[in-house]
Amino acid sequence: MVWVEVCRHGCSLIWRIDNNVSRLVGCHQKRWTSSTDSHKDFALEHLGLNSIQIKALTKIAHRHNVNIHLYADDTQLNTSFRPEDSKRAMEQLELYIEEIRARMGSHFLKLNDSKTEFLIFGTEQDIHRVSEWSVTVGGIAILPSATARNIDAYLDREMYMKCHINNTTRTCYSQLRSLTQIRKYLSTEAIIKLCHAFITSRLDNMNSILFKIPDYQIQRLQNIQNNTARLINKLKKTDHITPVLIDLHWLPVEQRIKFKILLLVYKCLNDQAPPLSRKPARTFPARTSLSALL
Repeated sequence: MVWVEVCRHGCSLIWRIDNNVSRLVGCHQKRWTSSTDSHKDFALEHLGLNSIQIKALTKIAHRHNVNIHLYADDTQLNTSFRPEDSKRAMEQLELYIEEIRARMGSHFLKLNDSKTEFLIFGTEQDIHRVSEWSVTVGGIAILPSATARNIDAYLDREMYMKCHINNTTRTCYSQLRSLTQIRKYLSTEAIIKLCHAFITSRLDNMNSILFKIPDYQIQRLQNIQNNTARLINKLKKTDHITPVLIDLHWLPVEQRIKFKILLLVYKCLNDQAPPLSRKPARTFPARTSLSALL
């Protein structure tokens, strides 16, 4: 997957490689002593091969002046450029891809070109200034997508998170309808646990990226929380919801987003966060300039 981020002062080109997409074409003859040993040996061999490839990806990325980020079995790369320099950035990315393809081919690995896509982030004005609109991967020209999925987040080019909100809303209301049908058979304690498991957990999942999105989008998520509280207490739509949220000890959606960010910052400042989170972070302008990526 390739992502391109277009900011007010420039653009960023992001390439994502899923290591699961790679397929081992060659094999080595080996004498297995037992079924259990064979699984262990294959796991160790596969793990060592991945470590070698990750080091190679990092080295090649740095040589091409591309930033690299590793997450589980995904490798994400990004490079900044101005909209008018999009052709140079695309060519730089294609050179990197071709070098990766050649190296992986020499190690009996193959990239799955059908899994490739890229996305341009930025303001509408900056996106229109981009002159190069395709990336060639394995002889196939890949055009930018309107949205892309990163882990459980759905990102759109303006970073308004419309697709992410739509997906969360659709899933939560589907769960609400199912819980409504069985509410009369459940105790209050049981329905609260189910609501936490199927609804509020989805509202909280990756919600820090929703900071400073438009108010009408936040209100859509708040309506889900309000309807969940009404389901728990068997209230009507016209009943006042604030006392119910206080009784449940539920922060409103906007405050839940701020609380998560503040908690993460507190842990980073007090050496309680994971090592990766404690690394110095780059600063960006506010989201209102459409230059910030959380």
